[in-house]
Amino acid sequence: MNFRKTLLLAGVLVAAVLYLTKVAEPRRQAEASKDKLFNSLESGQVSRLSETLKDGTSFAVVPAVGAPGGAGWELAELPAAKIDSGTIAALISALKGLAFEGPISQKESGGDLATFGLDKPALIMTLTLGDGVQKEVMFGKKSEYLNKRFAQLSGAQELFLVDETGFQSLNKGRFDIRLKNPIRFNTADVREIALESSLGTIVVTQPAVGEWKVIDGDPRNGSKQDIELLLSNVRSLSVEEFVDGGQDRLPEFGLDKPTVTVAIKLRDGLKESVIRAFVAEAPNGKGHFFTYEGAPSVFKVSPEKVIPLRKGVIDLRERQLLKIEAKDMEKVVSGGTAGTPVEIQATAMDWTVNGKMSDPVFVEELLTNISKLTAVDFPKVVPEDAFREPFLVLTITKKKGLGGETMVLSVGKETSTPQGAARYARVGDSGEVALIRDVEAKRSIPHEEVLVQRSTPTPRNVQ
Repeated sequence: MNFRKTLLLAGVLVAAVLYLTKVAEPRRQAEASKDKLFNSLESGQVSRLSETLKDGTSFAVVPAVGAPGGAGWELAELPAAKIDSGTIAALISALKGLAFEGPISQKESGGDLATFGLDKPALIMTLTLGDGVQKEVMFGKKSEYLNKRFAQLSGAQELFLVDETGFQSLNKGRFDIRLKNPIRFNTADVREIALESSLGTIVVTQPAVGEWKVIDGDPRNGSKQDIELLLSNVRSLSVEEFVDGGQDRLPEFGLDKPTVTVAIKLRDGLKESVIRAFVAEAPNGKGHFFTYEGAPSVFKVSPEKVIPLRKGVIDLRERQLLKIEAKDMEKVVSGGTAGTPVEIQATAMDWTVNGKMSDPVFVEELLTNISKLTAVDFPKVVPEDAFREPFLVLTITKKKGLGGETMVLSVGKETSTPQGAARYARVGDSGEVALIRDVEAKRSIPHEEVLVQRSTPTPRNVQ
């Protein structure tokens, strides 16, 4: 082997030794020295968890009274405040998964805590366990080069390094742990809703799950879609700001005279039997706020969350006149003063109109318009001649597979309403009278010349 090759081989060996001693081995030792000091911690062991942030703000949570260990939490200084248990569980999980790299001895660190930001920690997290043992972790400055943060355990002189992502998972404030949607219930558990607003007072009941009745004199069918949307909007009242102790200053937030009051009665056997919520606009345009019975706070809320809660009787009643879709109609026969009689008959593929081949696009559009006829109001007083000369009568037969039953829709005389021109309408001779928009009534009139298929003219020869 010549001298050049020997020199090259020696250089390779030196580089390998340097890598092993200066890079690989220190890295192995660092990995080996990482310890998940809280690996065995469980939520049920924690009797108190507190955090103090760099700005001096802090919170402390303890297990809620009556809740099994780790299943529910409350603020130690404000017991009725609702806490997001998922966030607390995530904090404990993040602490369990936190890897402490080190230790860095006092000799190596120089003993000056200010150098590592531990004289004024970015976060102090303190746990008190059920056996009285207290564990505290302080987090200091971040090493930008390592993307790690210095940490110290209570009672220890040594320092550690922890991943920045782990620190960020733990760095939560009082706002972060509070439940932002504190009004919670299941729609299936609701038995009654009482809603008060400038539009009046409404009472809605749920005799069976998914079946709603609006108590408007006699019980009337409620709109499942609209009532359940209302309940969803109540649950969606989300907190933008917590005003703890605001219950003692309700006039400041307009809550002494709420814009909307909703009382939700739940089924027997639940911890809460009635939920009462109050929503208002503060004087002098200071924002919108809500609270609920038993809450320790007043909550600021976006105006967009308040508007959907203002509902009148007409908003929650079932307003669709015909419970049938266009595809389920077997036959439609029209009459009345609005036009000449038309008979639309379903065939295997589409429809015929007065026995003629139809234009299916126009027929489907007409039948859809008929199926979607919607009440704009339910008049308390109906003129005796409202249906004396019907404007439009539609006799609709369902397909045989759906029972083949027949319903008759009668549209009567025109009247004026705040929403514009409308007409009296009802299904059957004894059905409740509704008002539908005049324009929708006219849109539902069948006209043969519109519905039949047009013949295609034969093109003339071009010479």
